[in-house]
Amino acid sequence: MSESFKIESVGQIHEFLGIESPKHPLITVLPIDERMVTANYGDTKFLMDLYQISLKNGIAGNISYGRNSYDFHDGTMVFTKPNQSMKFSTQEDFSNVSGLTIIFHPDLIRKSELGKTIHQYDFFSYQIYEALHLSDDEQKTVTELAEKIKQEYAYIIDRHSQELMASNIKLLLD
Repeated sequence: MSESFKIESVGQIHEFLGIESPKHPLITVLPIDERMVTANYGDTKFLMDLYQISLKNGIAGNISYGRNSYDFHDGTMVFTKPNQSMKFSTQEDFSNVSGLTIIFHPDLIRKSELGKTIHQYDFFSYQIYEALHLSDDEQKTVTELAEKIKQEYAYIIDRHSQELMASNIKLLLD
């Protein structure tokens, strides 16, 4: 029988992975590295109250997302929205694992333009049966936008920080 684990906050993700507390309570950008993919997820199904945007390279395995299963290839992006379940399988070769994942709470975008339009991005939906595959140039753009988000929350958070991060997420989704 599989176990279920509900993740309600960005801090809970950091705690689960055994890493330092997030620099911002509503968003984090994490590297996908050997530490993340070698975690023993067992037969656990995860239900997150968060959005997740991941760019993955060198991962040989499957993720069950909703009722579908995805096979990763280089330059694969996967998107999840709150209240969708995920289950991970493990792999044996971790030598070329790379990528990033942006995880954010819906409160981050609630008052922004993105908060009003995020439902229009179909790749967050269960009906999409294939992950998004990116060219090298597209991967570079996604990585640069993720770095801008990370830099913004690494600085002193001010009244513009949340809008700047939401704008960069919107640009990435567009």
